[in-house]
Amino acid sequence: MEYTGKTFSIPSKMPRSLGFLPPPTLKECPEQFLGGALPVQITRPLGDWFNVKITGEVQSFRLFDAMSCVSGAETNSEEKQIENFRENGVRIDGVEYIIDEDKIKDWLDENGRVNLSERFLARTSGTTKTGNNPMKVLDTRDDYGLPPESMWPLKPFIENAFNWNEYYKTIPQAVVDKAKIWEEYFKTRYERITDVSHENFRFVLKQCPIFWATATCSGWQTSPIVQSCTGTPNHMTICEGLEWLKYKWDYDTYNPFDKKLAWNYPVYYPYKFIVNPQLSVLKKKGENIMPKLQRKKNTQEVFITLGNPPKRYWIKSETDFEALRQSQPLKDIEWSNINEVEIFTEPFEGDIIGQATFADLLKKLFGGVK
Repeated sequence: MEYTGKTFSIPSKMPRSLGFLPPPTLKECPEQFLGGALPVQITRPLGDWFNVKITGEVQSFRLFDAMSCVSGAETNSEEKQIENFRENGVRIDGVEYIIDEDKIKDWLDENGRVNLSERFLARTSGTTKTGNNPMKVLDTRDDYGLPPESMWPLKPFIENAFNWNEYYKTIPQAVVDKAKIWEEYFKTRYERITDVSHENFRFVLKQCPIFWATATCSGWQTSPIVQSCTGTPNHMTICEGLEWLKYKWDYDTYNPFDKKLAWNYPVYYPYKFIVNPQLSVLKKKGENIMPKLQRKKNTQEVFITLGNPPKRYWIKSETDFEALRQSQPLKDIEWSNINEVEIFTEPFEGDIIGQATFADLLKKLFGGVK
């Protein structure tokens, strides 16, 4: 393989497979064809999953290709769906909820994004040197859950010359146990899509990204829009949107992660795969969330988290903090007890407690100064 910095490109002579194996047929496994029986849940009305940012990760390393495209497609889809829930909330039976950030903080990476271990999924689903099929991977995810990327990471394989056996070695029980917690927080379901029209794809994209297989045609890693070709599907990715009559958005495990495939690019074995947050990882929108003081490790900047959904506000000094305490009843929170964190899980929109806009900020947060 040709080395291009920290990742590797696909060889010029395409291998038979980059990790995709065809799923069973309808006759062999009819339960994957639910005929649209999965509930319709509109979670992204514009179907623009390309606007949901996740941390891209590769499947190819210095000494080997992990043949884990199916596992990578699963974690990419799941990460995008959960980031969408974090941004827009969840509605269940007419009640609005938000993701409990404290529950999922261990699954957040240095970018503050949900980052799940595809290496774990590739191993537990039995990926081999010929790859894996989507049903096996999706069923495994539903049974075992997923640990944080940080607990079973890819990074060492990018930075060092580890081999296949190291990548696929036995997973420690602590990692397996952590993955099971995630399975309790987020349940998953899937079905094979039988209507492969662009119109139906557009409707499914309002609910989730689409799993699909493709042939990796010429220009896969270099062309602004990859043109179609005839060939056996050898790779699995996710569709993250449609630019109508122009191209299909595709998210990959080879750089560049975001790709554009020609409108007539053939796709195979599409699946609808949905992630359902459980009440155990949700808070009702509007519930009181305890404020907290945090400082990012190795900095002097202190932030207070307030509101629902929670947001961060920069406090420039202890004097400004005391002014806030005098105007609002903040209980169980002291300047002397600031929590140091590696990453922040709440968004920061630029508001600073202590500036001239202090009164306006208090009005926005609490309805006025008391």
